[in-house]
Amino acid sequence: MVQKQKIYCYVDETGQDVGSPFFVVVAVISSGDQNQLREILEDIEKETKIFKRKWYRAGHEQRQGFLNSVIQKNGLFVTVFYQQYKKPVLYFSLWVEVIYNAIIKVAKGDEYIAKIFVDGIDRKKAAELTGSLRLRGLKLTLVQGRRDETDALIRLADRWAGCVRSGKEGDTDLKRILSIAEKSGMVTEIKTTP
Repeated sequence: MVQKQKIYCYVDETGQDVGSPFFVVVAVISSGDQNQLREILEDIEKETKIFKRKWYRAGHEQRQGFLNSVIQKNGLFVTVFYQQYKKPVLYFSLWVEVIYNAIIKVAKGDEYIAKIFVDGIDRKKAAELTGSLRLRGLKLTLVQGRRDETDALIRLADRWAGCVRSGKEGDTDLKRILSIAEKSGMVTEIKTTP
């Protein structure tokens, strides 16, 4: 019997606020030991003194330090996919699009099962998202909500979403970090239209 590939997907977004001209969805994908990955990320959080702060609460140097350390220590233990959409948009369909495309890009054939965690999603939306992704053909367990206060991988998705948004809005330091991450293969922009 073939053992199924386990794919873990952590999703966050930014841009629902009025001040943003676009909406960004990020999916962090990993298939390794999730507890070990969390420990590595928590060590980086301590080293860079960003700790458990959300993107918007961290200082500019902490943000840069954290993301630079993640890029340096990555060794491709995660792959980050993102897509940016001009507003106004229906954000729910964008979640479906990004999650679907990210998982399909890393799945090795048909023998996989995906576990998906979305920042702050309630049970009703999680059930709707589960149904929508299954209709698209993804093989997954139920989508679950997670809070970034308790999960280093959701915090990682939050920070990459913040980096993408800030870089696209003109922050030259974060634009450079995003470019380095894309050139390394760690971060990939999904080039589809919803």
